[in-house]
Amino acid sequence: VRSIYHPNNYEIDSVVVSSLGHIVIYSLQDYVLHLYDINTKHLKSVNTNEHIELFYIPHNREYLLTGSIDGNIVIRNLYDLEVIAKIATDSKVTSITMSADELYIIAALSNGFLLLISVPQSII
Repeated sequence: VRSIYHPNNYEIDSVVVSSLGHIVIYSLQDYVLHLYDINTKHLKSVNTNEHIELFYIPHNREYLLTGSIDGNIVIRNLYDLEVIAKIATDSKVTSITMSADELYIIAALSNGFLLLISVPQSII
C-alpha cells in the first residue's frame, strides 16, 4: 500500500487519476495542484490562484481540464501542469466533459448556458 499526502498536510478536496498513471490532487486551503506519478513520487506543484471545482482528464490524453467558480476553463499539460489554454466565461462552471471523439469540450455554466468549445489543434 502506498499513500499520497498533501505536501503541507492540508485536506485533499479533489483527486483525479489519468489512464497513463498521473495523479493530481488539489486542496481549497491553498489552491495548488500537485502532480504525482503512479509510484507516488511528487513531480510538480502549481498555484492556480482560483477555486477549482471540476476536473477532467480525457481518456488516453495528456492534458487536464479544470473548471472554476470564477468561470475559467483551463487546459493544462498533464506532465508539468503548465497552462495550454484558458477560456474565461461570465459564470461559474458547473459541469465539464468532452465529446466522445474528444474534439470538443462541453461545459455547463450556472447562468444556464452550455458551451461547446473546439479543442485547440495544438493539443489534439
